[in-house]
Amino acid sequence: MEKTLRREAVVAMRDDLTGRRFGKLNVVGYGHTHITPSGQQRAYWECVCECGNTVSVAAQNLHRLKTTSCGCNSSRKHIGDKQRTHGESKTRLYGIWCGMMSRCNNPNRVAYKDYGARGISVCDEWKNYLSFKFWAENNGYSNELTLERRDVNGNYTPSNCEWISKSEQSNNRRSSLFFSYDGVTKNLKQWSEACGVKYSTLRARIFTFGWSFEDAIKTPVKRGERSA
Repeated sequence: MEKTLRREAVVAMRDDLTGRRFGKLNVVGYGHTHITPSGQQRAYWECVCECGNTVSVAAQNLHRLKTTSCGCNSSRKHIGDKQRTHGESKTRLYGIWCGMMSRCNNPNRVAYKDYGARGISVCDEWKNYLSFKFWAENNGYSNELTLERRDVNGNYTPSNCEWISKSEQSNNRRSSLFFSYDGVTKNLKQWSEACGVKYSTLRARIFTFGWSFEDAIKTPVKRGERSA
């Protein structure tokens, strides 16, 4: 896990944006590094907008001036015209937003028992579709990816959500593969990335050979060790 944190810090410090200004955004410090499904590392920086809001923005979007505010510019454009629709009711992203809202708020939905009934909610910011869209477009959204919560027991918030591939989400939904260790809960794939042991090897150690979870993640891999 320490290795992962050091790697993120190195990626971020290659281009320290602290103190720089992009449009209405002032960069106040490094936020986190997101690893895309293709393995690319993208540094995100915490920025304070002129309006007072704080937002996490990808470094490349700052450099390209693709993101120059927290979204308040877009919001102001709609003030006084609340009845006008956003014109995106048929888009995939809007469908994702509706599904998220419905799972957490509509008791008639089959999925409600696994979300709203368990206390999982949508943050106030994302109850507005345009705010959710702004976050999505600045945090790696594409038509091939799906919305996932990092902590499966946490709420839908910018700090707890990311865009991942459908295959990754399928793995994450296998609740039997979630493990808690030293106060941290992750699925087996995430533990694999954190400790540097292949996913298939971890599966074999735990489910085939009966290792304890602590031994499985801490024992270095030996040449020729069998995988699941």
